Amino acid sequence: MATTTATAPVKNLRETKREMAGAKRAPAKAPAKRAPAKKQAPATAATPARKLRWTVVEEFAKGKHQTATLDGHTYTIEQAGEGWTASVTVGKKRTVLVESGTFGKCYGACVAHNRNRA
Repeated sequence: MATTTATAPVKNLRETKREMAGAKRAPAKAPAKRAPAKKQAPATAATPARKLRWTVVEEFAKGKHQTATLDGHTYTIEQAGEGWTASVTVGKKRTVLVESGTFGKCYGACVAHNRNRA
């Protein structure tokens, strides 16, 4: 009796041994690790905004002569001839921020000075 068996193609024995040896040597890949969560900084109490409250001096109401006081700093915008002058007074020391500028430039200088002081 003759039996027929289907023969599967046989791989080269040397290649098979190399594949098996390579599989033993290569470490198993570990699953990707996630980066640890960053620690969040503790919430600090927000400092309230230091806004200047401007008042128009009554005797100069026509010319927009204005003053604002906050934390011991007195800001003054006054008309000087054709232009405007902005100054800040701390105690008895007066510092001129803008001399002979536009009203908007003087106002901006006062607000910027208030923001930048620590």
